[in-house]
Amino acid sequence: WEFVKTQWPALLKRLDIFQGIPGIIESLGSLCSATRAQEIKAFFAKSPEPAISRTLQVSLERMDSCVALRARQSKPFSEWLRMAGTY
Repeated sequence: WEFVKTQWPALLKRLDIFQGIPGIIESLGSLCSATRAQEIKAFFAKSPEPAISRTLQVSLERMDSCVALRARQSKPFSEWLRMAGTY
């Protein structure tokens, strides 16, 4: 994300808005951080690209889902791992 953020103008010039750029935006969905999601929302609110708005929305939804899953399952999963180690 840091690279994309700092290099965004150059990426827009170099990559096609209908091929390369959507792939980059889609990859942001693999970040599992509420903080990063807010940064990305704020960044693209200042630098909107209509051609990628749907891809951005899907990526942000993936991030939100990951954050929610982590919050919901981290404690039970950690407990399961702890118990599994005692057998």
